[in-house]
Amino acid sequence: MNVSELLQTKNSLRMPLETWQRYLALPAVSRDQFIAGDHYADPHGQWDVSEILLAEAINEGKPSNDYHMSVLLHGEENRYVELDFGAGRFRRSSQPGNIVFGTGGSIKGRGLFHSVGFHISQAELYRRMGLILGREIHSLEKLQSNTFQDDLISALLLQLLRSFRTEIPQLRDDLVDRICHRLLILTSHKVTEVSPSDTMHARSIKEVIDYIHANLHRELTREELAKIAGVSGPYFSRLFGQTVGESPKRYLLKRRIERASRLLIDGDADTPLAVIASKCGFANQSQFCVAFRRFVGVSPGEYRRLQQ
Repeated sequence: MNVSELLQTKNSLRMPLETWQRYLALPAVSRDQFIAGDHYADPHGQWDVSEILLAEAINEGKPSNDYHMSVLLHGEENRYVELDFGAGRFRRSSQPGNIVFGTGGSIKGRGLFHSVGFHISQAELYRRMGLILGREIHSLEKLQSNTFQDDLISALLLQLLRSFRTEIPQLRDDLVDRICHRLLILTSHKVTEVSPSDTMHARSIKEVIDYIHANLHRELTREELAKIAGVSGPYFSRLFGQTVGESPKRYLLKRRIERASRLLIDGDADTPLAVIASKCGFANQSQFCVAFRRFVGVSPGEYRRLQQ
């Protein structure tokens, strides 16, 4: 990483590190290695994702029950990180795309390192993997004994970051499940796949769609919809997509935009956008405006003016 790339990366990562609980829990010597970062957390505190620029590799300073995965985006050539997650010591070179996965253990090495990191509690990881498998998982040790590369894992983590930066929370559960699904495959678990010809029963899909339309004004979780369909959350997303032709998150978002469009045309011209956002199930006005512009091509305010 040259000086120009370093400055560009540093300037793009502007979130205050002091607002990140994981950073604050680190020993002072580890916090000193942070140059810049962005960080986002699951509202339930079960996982977080970050993009960071480090001067040196860091240890968390104490044993952890969380699993950590890091994908290297850029690094100094000819430098290595020494790691030991309890399954044998190994090296990670500074080749972009290299991934490490483990819990606790020892990490040593000089940077610079520009990477995407993902932490998830052991209980949450096992819960999600259990739902995908339909049984308890066996060892994840295979991933803790060496560095590896996987284009799908790298892409999913970058998409997870992007879902926060573009304020689209509907993406996140599916992305985390797809990460868990991929980790299961990489550790040689036999995962039942959804066939391209599999679809949901007509009655089940009607009940789900009717429920969505009746509850557009509030937050809807994938697990809630999956329960109505009578399947597990990870399989619901894929079955719904193959039956309806688009993912549940996109279907839900489009219905919310359609309702908002009707309210902007037929409602009182003085109704605040924040009120319309609330009636259509958006967390706030900012999220509503970003989603509306992406789908319609203009802001909600501009759309209302054009319809008058």
